[in-house]
Formats: sequence, structure tokens, C-alpha cells
Amino acid sequence: MVLGSLDKNIIAEYYSSYAKLHSTSKGFISNLLSDMDECILKERAENEYEIKFKILEEGLRIQEYLYRFEDSFTRSSRYLVDRVQECTNMTSYFFTDKEKEYSIFKYKNETMLKIKKHRIIEGDQFPIFVNEELFHTKSSEIISQIMQPAIIYKGRMVKHRIKDFIVDTIDGRVYSLAVTICEASGKLQYQLEVEYSGYIKGYGPFIENHENQIIESLEGLASFVYSNLKKVITPDTQRKFEFVIASTDYDSIEEIIDFSKQKILKEEFGVV
Repeated sequence: MVLGSLDKNIIAEYYSSYAKLHSTSKGFISNLLSDMDECILKERAENEYEIKFKILEEGLRIQEYLYRFEDSFTRSSRYLVDRVQECTNMTSYFFTDKEKEYSIFKYKNETMLKIKKHRIIEGDQFPIFVNEELFHTKSSEIISQIMQPAIIYKGRMVKHRIKDFIVDTIDGRVYSLAVTICEASGKLQYQLEVEYSGYIKGYGPFIENHENQIIESLEGLASFVYSNLKKVITPDTQRKFEFVIASTDYDSIEEIIDFSKQKILKEEFGVV
């Protein structure tokens, strides 16, 4: 298929042809971008746009949740699912200076520090996270940030995540649909997260850097998900950091003592 500018009909035809040829939609976005000689672009890269849901039914394997959520999209002509089912498992260590949240983790064998400042706005149907994010990967930058006296360690969490990517054929924006199961101090958190990931260049209705359009499209997708899954999910605003705080017994401070900032950086991540 020769691709130039995109619209809903062209990308739907491409999706259908790809799925028939490969017997799955897995990888269709990367294949589409390769055929277009393009890559996923992202507006407002310093911001995270996300809507969270609490998963009400616990105890399933993480893949089973995603399979169930994927099925709801078989009835949609607007949303096309790339069933990449990307899995990650990571341990995150959380810190705070009372204004921002800091977390250190390894992602694809690279040590990363994420600094996040949260903001929640009220959408038409759901609370929407519009967070500022900054990432550091250089050891010197990680050390200079974490070793500031005002930054204190608050706890750790193991996160298991599996996600797909979804194209909104109205404006070409791409979203992730992720199931996360997190464990902190023996307690579990089950969430479904719908997050803006970027856009495919070439869509007519698309307006770059239009925050209202990003939020409206995100909420439209979240509304579709929720309308099909009301029995098993409910809107949620608990951050991972808040889950760690709520799960950690600070009356027993052995973990806080044993995991000093220096020890975490050196022994867990090899940052010295």
C-alpha cells in the first residue's frame, strides 16, 4: 500500500490488511511508520497525560487482564489496537522533597531517575493527571539530585506492567493501555492506565501542541474503555508514590535506615 497523508479510512484499511497478513495486529504501528519513513512524534514531551482506573477484580495473571481489556476494542472502528503486549518488571525507589516525587529504577538495563510534579485537572468525566516529568540517566546528575539534603527516601515498590498501544483514527494520536500490578510492603495495587504516547504525522484533523485536543481525545478513549468495563474498573487517583506511602509502616523504620540514599545508589544501581 502506498502511503502519503493519512485519514481514518486509509489507516483502517492498512490495519485490516496487516492483521489479515500476520493473523495479529501486533506490530502494526511500527510497520506503518516504517512504510511511511516516519517515527512516533510527541507534543509537550515534558508532560504526562494520563487517566487511571482501579481494577476491582484481583488475583488474575497480568496478561489475563489485558486480554480482557483488549476484547472491548473489537467493537470499535475508531480505536485500533496494536497488541504488542509489552511486559516490564522493575523495582522503583521513591524519594521526595515534599514538592516533587523522585524515583530511581532500571528500564531496559539503564538506570533512570524520574522527577515528577503532579497536577490533577477535572475532566468532563474523569480526573486527568497532567504531570511534569524530567528524566536523568547520567550518574553525576542522578547523584547531584538524590543527595540533596532536602530529598528523603520514602520506600520501594515492585511494578509489573503489560501494555498495548492504541491509535485514535480521528486525529492520529497514539495512547498506551497499561495494566500495572504493584507490590509494596506486602500490599498490592491493581490499576489500568490510559496515557497519551504521541502521534502519527499526516492527519488532517490533528492540531499540534493543542492541549485541549490531547485531553479531549484521551478522555474520549478512557470513556470508551470505561463504558465497556464498568463492572471491573472504577476511576482512580492513587499515584504509585501514594501507594508506597500508604503501604509502608513508618513506625518500623528498619527499611528506611537500611536503605540509605548512598546504599541505594551504590548497591542497587551501581551509581557511585
